[in-house]
Amino acid sequence: MILPCMAKDIVTLVKENGEKFEGIKSVISTQRIITFEIDLNIEPKDTIIHELASGTVNTYLVIDSERIPKLDGVDAHYQLLIRKIAA
Repeated sequence: MILPCMAKDIVTLVKENGEKFEGIKSVISTQRIITFEIDLNIEPKDTIIHELASGTVNTYLVIDSERIPKLDGVDAHYQLLIRKIAA
């Protein structure tokens, strides 16, 4: 179970139209990104950019976006299926 306090990766969402949303707290794993920023409209073909402390920038393509409602004490969140496209 992922909790909001575990969202320590800060990412930028780049919409397909070029619009950017910065400072999004997330949890990044190999194939998924989870964020509790549910006010955003995250869709397939959007891009997620994650800059590491080392200066490396990882870029991910959103393949699928699922908004999960609040359930069993876990806040509503997005679960994004991703594919890494650049490092």
